[in-house]
Amino acid sequence: MTETTLVLLAAIAFCYSVVAKRLGEGVVTPPMVFLALGIFLAATVSVQNDNAEHILHLVAEITLVIVLFSDAAMVRARALRDNFQWPTRMLVLGLPLAIGMGFLVNLALLPGWPVWELAVLAAILAPTDAALGQAVITNPNVPEKIRRALTVESGVNDGLALPAVLFFGCLAVGGVHENVQTNWLVFALEQIGLGALIGAGIGAGGAIALRFAFNRDLTNDVFEGIGVLTLA
Repeated sequence: MTETTLVLLAAIAFCYSVVAKRLGEGVVTPPMVFLALGIFLAATVSVQNDNAEHILHLVAEITLVIVLFSDAAMVRARALRDNFQWPTRMLVLGLPLAIGMGFLVNLALLPGWPVWELAVLAAILAPTDAALGQAVITNPNVPEKIRRALTVESGVNDGLALPAVLFFGCLAVGGVHENVQTNWLVFALEQIGLGALIGAGIGAGGAIALRFAFNRDLTNDVFEGIGVLTLA
């Protein structure tokens, strides 16, 4: 990826930031804009792909961490306690139903695909993204209870859908490769159970350390924010 490409992407991002508020008032969201621009640039601009796959993989992982962390950080514990019924129904009932319905649709549209790959695709597409519904969530004409429920649900559903993605993914890999070195069930349990425990431990340990430092006036607000982001 050349310097010219990076400058072009930076210029596009700047131009969008200039009119972001006006565009955000409508149905056009940032993911829509940048996806369309990406398709346009891929079709019209010659981009050197030397080592691009590695760079994009790293950028995608970092972006995913920040986006999911930001969504989770927006969930307010008090709001969740006061209005837990709607988000609970959306997560406990709506998310599994969305995965099941997505699987049936995939089965009809992609009859040649292996079953477990269809299940993976359904689990990936089931969680809604708050960014895509930004026009609804930020619209004051929409009742606050509905907007809060959508915000809470969108901030939690990714984590709840991840076990299904990993589980179906392990089954899909096991069906493609006969000689899998690691048992798919062990791998799924490690990713879901052990991964969650490690994440909770890192978050709790980091929070204790930051609170300790704050109480003794060893840090400030700016570096606290940086520290929390590095934990993610």
